[in-house]
Amino acid sequence: MDAADKLARSYKMDKATPEALAEIYQILNARRLQWDNLLWQVPLISITGESFLFTIILSSTTSHGSREIACALAVVIAGASLATLARHRLSEVHDANLLAGIERMRFKVSIHGPGFSTIRSEFNKSNVIPGDIWDFIIRTSTRTRAYPIWIAVFMTFIVGAIGCGVLDFLYPTFFAVN
Repeated sequence: MDAADKLARSYKMDKATPEALAEIYQILNARRLQWDNLLWQVPLISITGESFLFTIILSSTTSHGSREIACALAVVIAGASLATLARHRLSEVHDANLLAGIERMRFKVSIHGPGFSTIRSEFNKSNVIPGDIWDFIIRTSTRTRAYPIWIAVFMTFIVGAIGCGVLDFLYPTFFAVN
């Protein structure tokens, strides 16, 4: 029994009638899709905000106080975005694992959760996808998960904003045009 099965049993899904399980499955699948959609909206919206703030931070015409405020806001927004992204990801993974547990109870196989990740990874490593250099690039780039990359992006925004704030505080003319 893996984590997905334990999760399904912790919700006592094994005691549900087949009809109830089918209804619960549809509801969970819709909720998992909602979490997935929310998950990938966070980077899009956050990048827009961060771009605006870094335009203020790096502008030579921005006052010292405005730059410090923009740096603080950039750190707060990147931190909040990171926390929101992590929370949405946790909820999406929870529901995917719960769906996998229900699928194994009902169908003896699962298409969600860890099984999906393993099968997709194996498919990607195989050279089943024929094609040219572009297909090779797609295959290679999809071997890395997007979630850790976005965590690194938000951490980079935090470090960058703190670095700019420190530079502006220690060297007030650093961002001025010579």
